[in-house]
Amino acid sequence: MKQELTINATINTTWQVIGTELSEVDIWAANFIKSEASGSKKFKDIDYSTRVTLTKNVKNTQELDDFDPTNHQLKYNITKKKPGIARDPSAMWSLVDLEPNKTKVILEFKLGTKGWIGQLTLGKMHSKINSSSREIAEELQFYMEDGTATTKN
Repeated sequence: MKQELTINATINTTWQVIGTELSEVDIWAANFIKSEASGSKKFKDIDYSTRVTLTKNVKNTQELDDFDPTNHQLKYNITKKKPGIARDPSAMWSLVDLEPNKTKVILEFKLGTKGWIGQLTLGKMHSKINSSSREIAEELQFYMEDGTATTKN
């Protein structure tokens, strides 16, 4: 599932929020009740390798697989508390510089399933992930353009 949108903000300012401050997603994304950095330093430009997030449904851990500030891209996978029927849940967030004050944000989420129950629920899971990723993208846009977070759920 992939969400793309254009926001009125510089690529460097946007990277600061979604890259450098990855562990602070709870500041601007309503789905996240709490988010904190953890894990040892794995990449040159960030002091932690995992973030632990709490939503109304689950507390899980995402481990960074790639963190590339030059290309404005990061990748992570969920390592703890992923749904039992989920196989290899991961995400890639990237930015493209369009103009001096316009940035394309690309949020891509991948999820495979295990077993027959996973196959039966795949459509519903994809729909939920698509809806959540769209919400995250829109909340990022609001935060970057308005300077404030949307109201928490």
